[in-house]
Amino acid sequence: WNETMKILSAQPTVFFVREGDALMNRVCVKLENADAPTTGHLTLMGEVAGKSAALTIPAGESTHDIYVDDFRHDVSVAMQLHDAAGKVVDELKATFAPVRHWEVSLLQYSHHDLGYTDLPSHVLEEFEENLDEMVEFCRETEHWDEDSKFRGVIEQGWSLMLNADKLPEETLTGVLHYLQTGQLEITALWGNQTAGLCSHEEQFRLMYPQFALTREYGIHIDTAMHNDIPGFSWGLISAMASAGVKYLALGLPGWYFGGWDGETGHHGPWDESQVQDIRMPGPWWWEGPDGQRVLTWYNFHGHEMSFLSFNEAMGEVPTWLGRLTNSGYEYDEVCMTVRGGHRDNAPLVMNYAHAVREWNNKWAYPRLINSTNSQFFTTFEAKHGDTIKTLRGELSNTDYTLAAACTPRETAIDLATHEQLMTAEKFATLASLKKDGYDFPHKMIDEAWEKTFCYDLHCWGMASIGGPSHDGCFSEKGGFAYKASAIVQDVIFKASNALCDQIAYEGDADDTFLTVFNPLGMARSEVVRAGMADFAPCGTRMFWTNHADGTPCHSASVLDGRWPNYAPQWMLDNEFDLVDVDTGKVIPHQVMVITDPLTPQPWAAERVGIAVVGGAAQRDIVFIDELPALGYKTYKCVKTDTAFATSEPAQDNIIENAFYRVTFDLSAGKVLSILDKAMDRELLDADAPHGFGDLVVRT
Repeated sequence: WNETMKILSAQPTVFFVREGDALMNRVCVKLENADAPTTGHLTLMGEVAGKSAALTIPAGESTHDIYVDDFRHDVSVAMQLHDAAGKVVDELKATFAPVRHWEVSLLQYSHHDLGYTDLPSHVLEEFEENLDEMVEFCRETEHWDEDSKFRGVIEQGWSLMLNADKLPEETLTGVLHYLQTGQLEITALWGNQTAGLCSHEEQFRLMYPQFALTREYGIHIDTAMHNDIPGFSWGLISAMASAGVKYLALGLPGWYFGGWDGETGHHGPWDESQVQDIRMPGPWWWEGPDGQRVLTWYNFHGHEMSFLSFNEAMGEVPTWLGRLTNSGYEYDEVCMTVRGGHRDNAPLVMNYAHAVREWNNKWAYPRLINSTNSQFFTTFEAKHGDTIKTLRGELSNTDYTLAAACTPRETAIDLATHEQLMTAEKFATLASLKKDGYDFPHKMIDEAWEKTFCYDLHCWGMASIGGPSHDGCFSEKGGFAYKASAIVQDVIFKASNALCDQIAYEGDADDTFLTVFNPLGMARSEVVRAGMADFAPCGTRMFWTNHADGTPCHSASVLDGRWPNYAPQWMLDNEFDLVDVDTGKVIPHQVMVITDPLTPQPWAAERVGIAVVGGAAQRDIVFIDELPALGYKTYKCVKTDTAFATSEPAQDNIIENAFYRVTFDLSAGKVLSILDKAMDRELLDADAPHGFGDLVVRT
């Protein structure tokens, strides 16, 4: 052999070209030339045929391509290097393993954060522009070949649903059209929710706004996405399956537990031997608690493939496919997420459409496909659905639930609103059935759910966690909780009063009655705390009435032509009995008076302040009684000379009955003591390092 030129190695690549009906694999050959630059050619012998490749061989090491016929099993090959005179100067014998015919579905999306990159209101404005550009990209490419045409995924419903009324008509019409044709896709969920905040009902309601598009416009929705949060509620699997969602694209943030590069993370999301290599995408059937299942595709979030041109793709695509192969990935098809820029809320771009078209014009494989979730999942399930493993269980959440403690007051309001929303709907439904002129407040209730969804989104503040921008973001975030709460109070207040208007109160005109509703579907024995003068709801309405002389005029009221009824002055000045109107039984009660503005009761400071001009504002009637399921009881307030005597008076920091006394530290929000009175035994360890109910945070 000529010692000046050698074949160092030959390795099949992921690239294939099609020549007529033949499929040819590109083999990368590495040569070494210890002499001056020259020419030569490579030939191939053995079990696989190939094309002779003419070469220009520089001095030193160099790489060259030779194309061989596609082979689907291991083959033995002999490769010969010829010099310029045609003499064989070196030969390499090797065994080639077949290379997969890769199909790479590219899913272009923008990760949704309502905040983080800007104020929530500004983020919404940004998405208005993004949606308009997506329509233009769809329109520009709608007649391209199916693989190349622009496709985009609206990752979560809120960016469209919150903007629908603001979009120019042409843009909205375009979005709806391309959602129908499949160039655009909207997923099933409202947002990337903090599962630990969501109520059971909310898990279902998260799909309501998007599926309205199915009912009104025939838009097909069968896929949900959930990104950036290292956890997902198991119950939501069954909820989605019940709604017709077949697929879940799950993007977990790799930096929590190590990325492709193998850096050490704090913890893994699961047992990798049983579930999935966290450094490798892949599928499983996720079976919910009720046995229904959703086909789930796992992808890293934040480690996406990223190329904005054909040349960049030539580096990115084979690198990623090599990682998959080396990790033991078993399929020829893979879905990879891509973005228009490395930032949350980034706009989508046309680059992938141009790059894919140029790529597929050159290469038969890997085949690149601009895709949607539904398009990829449908194809993948048809090929592999019967062989994919099934998993059951909860994917536990981590830090995002704790993030809600950054705004503790607003989070408490939000959690209370979840339950009160159910009460509001029940009362409004009953009132609309029982009272003429009371219309079910669809718009208000839908808005309350919408604001609740927005508060429960995973984003808490800005990427830079301080300063006026962060305060502004927190303010807008908290505003969702406050507005939902205000709407719910308005609905409950007016609906319950509308129901009271249908009750026949028997007595004199100046008699005072208290009606208490139980919104639960079960009878309950409960502590009732009824304010003698509750705060008015947010909606004061104007209506037409007449002056004494008959002149029409506008007048204001909170309710339907009247103002709420508050406790009369005599109840503030005198003792009274609380009498069950059905049984005549006197119900033991106390009147709790808020005198300290720091009392841990809602709006204590305001109630103390208002008491200067009206003492009813700082008084609550507190009692315990059995209330019927989804029903009410009415009590008559009867003046008496004798106050009800009790040996167990209620105190703000103590809950007590004949068996137990529980004492709270109101400033620290923890339990100080649980005394078993019958055994005269303290149940809490006063020397424990953490108090009972303390919030413990470990970094």
